Amino acid sequence: MAKANLRSSRNPAEASPASSAAPQPWRRRWMVIAVAIVLLLILLATISGPSWSIVLDRLFSDGSVLLAWLVSAAGFGTLLRIRAEDDESSRPLTIVTTIAAGIGILSLLQLLLGLAGQLHRVIAIALVAVGIALLLWRARRISREDVTRWLTAPADAEWLWLLAVPALAIVLVAAFAPPGILWGDEPHGYDVLEYHLQLPREWYELGRIVPLHHNVITYFPHNVEMQNQQAMQLKGGSRAGMYLAQLMHVAMTALSVAAVYATARLFASKWLAILVAVAMANVPWTMLLAPVAYNEGGVLLFGTLAIAWVLRESIPALRRAAPRGAAQRSAGTHCSSAFIAGVMTGFACGSKLPSVPLLLIPLPIILLAATRSVRSAIVLSLTALLTFSPWLIRNVIWAGNPVFPEAQHMLGHAHFSPAQTQRWNEANHQAKSPRLSALRDQIFLNWRFGYVIIPLGMLAVLLTIRRREAQILLALLLAWLIFWIALTHLQGRFYTSAAPLAAIGIALLQQRWQRYLAAAVALSITIIGLALTAGVFAEKVSPLCSAQVLGIESFKGILPQDVEDAIAATSGPIALVGDARAFLYQVPTSRLRYRTVFDVDVQADQSILAAWLGNQEGSPLVIVDPMELERFSRTYFGIPPLGSDVPGPRDRVFMLAPSAGLAQGVR
Repeated sequence: MAKANLRSSRNPAEASPASSAAPQPWRRRWMVIAVAIVLLLILLATISGPSWSIVLDRLFSDGSVLLAWLVSAAGFGTLLRIRAEDDESSRPLTIVTTIAAGIGILSLLQLLLGLAGQLHRVIAIALVAVGIALLLWRARRISREDVTRWLTAPADAEWLWLLAVPALAIVLVAAFAPPGILWGDEPHGYDVLEYHLQLPREWYELGRIVPLHHNVITYFPHNVEMQNQQAMQLKGGSRAGMYLAQLMHVAMTALSVAAVYATARLFASKWLAILVAVAMANVPWTMLLAPVAYNEGGVLLFGTLAIAWVLRESIPALRRAAPRGAAQRSAGTHCSSAFIAGVMTGFACGSKLPSVPLLLIPLPIILLAATRSVRSAIVLSLTALLTFSPWLIRNVIWAGNPVFPEAQHMLGHAHFSPAQTQRWNEANHQAKSPRLSALRDQIFLNWRFGYVIIPLGMLAVLLTIRRREAQILLALLLAWLIFWIALTHLQGRFYTSAAPLAAIGIALLQQRWQRYLAAAVALSITIIGLALTAGVFAEKVSPLCSAQVLGIESFKGILPQDVEDAIAATSGPIALVGDARAFLYQVPTSRLRYRTVFDVDVQADQSILAAWLGNQEGSPLVIVDPMELERFSRTYFGIPPLGSDVPGPRDRVFMLAPSAGLAQGVR
């Protein structure tokens, strides 16, 4: 039955484009590409308003480096010899997975080089050059005729990709907003300034990767942040590289959209696969997260591909005949689907720790249940652990706990005090609101999900529940929902990995009436999502375009003027109290002292100021944010309010003179 469905979902005209007559120019691939580029440029110039020249200049300058990085990633990805069957339906999965694998390999190379103290611009450029050389070597058999044949091939359904161009334009313009400004609420830029960009900045300036006891997030895995670090190396500075880092996250998110298409293409017609991918691109969460230097782009990309290869391994109808005879010998030995799924799972875990319960634990179980192959489940598990292990080993050496700061009660709390451990657990694993109402407000009725993709995706899966693909997708969606309700602090962002699964589930609708329904659903998601995000863009980004602050490398004007003047007037150390947005401060990190709220350990008879300052050397200029301290005292365990013994206003940032800062900090 699965094979019958598979065959019936194919358009015979798609299977043999060479058999049709020569298409008209408007029906060729190069025309689709040309129209998409022109439309994108028009939209970029229109929505960026007075900043159009800045956006286009940045896009061409940083975009050229981005392109070199993507080509390099594709080159490193060829080392794994990833290959599905060599047909039109499977080829997209091979291409997207190869690029994603290269990104993961580059991340691990950055980690190993950083641990060895070899973070240099020359090495970063050399890495990109090696990747490009690898791709050129692999592509040496591709002739000009092959390229021409591909560009002039018929294009019918490909025109549907134009529906994703407005979303891409919004994301690209937003990517040139200075870090930390978007979007004002969830996703908020605070984390970007505190660690997503700040940690790569500190390591870049140090020239090596080391544990930072003032920022506990240093102990997390950072596959995506390694790309931020590489961006800073390639551009020769943290500020010079910050927009390239944001574009890299845009690229990873775009690749996750391509991964949705590649997965759906395994069992759905081309036009339907494109529509569900376009729907994924227009989900508000996708557009909100893409231009922010978060790590969700890596989780979406690696996680979606891991599931794609599990589906391919689990369902015989998706494993078409492999090349035989001479063709097989020339192609060489290729990795198994379970192996590739394991590689992607490990890279996802190395991007964000929640991928361990979301992917590393359930995927081997699903693969075992679907295939009855213990070997495949073991291969997936061991391969995932292998690609995840560099981060685990690093943490064992640094903290004695491979997943510190998680699982502190079981695996050790490293340098954390009991109060810090309790603060971490309460902040990251206890709900701030009733869990069932949070399920309603954060997922099913949350505008960032576009309202409809999750419920309609689940409905599509239920309508096709007899298919094994639907059973696997439903199992994951429900397992992730249970994890989200039970073990997270209920932010909708932690369920965004479900959006690609819901989109793929819509593509399972294969009967004629179902395909019409799937198309209507995908178009509804696209229209609703684009309308919602366009409204937020007009509110949050358009004023930045009018003020012509897009693409600037200076944060002047964000901090209070007296703080900026004091920083400019001092050549000594600067200590932040209550503010961990260290990336805002344009001074070398060797002079900048800060702590996250989790790194503050208040001892008995000690003021919050003294606890925050710690053992400072010299006499720093102390910058105090009393509003943040008051918020921390209300929302985090063990953080007392700022005492009356510290002079200064309580409604704005103030400073303590270098000679008085430490004296005021200790009672």
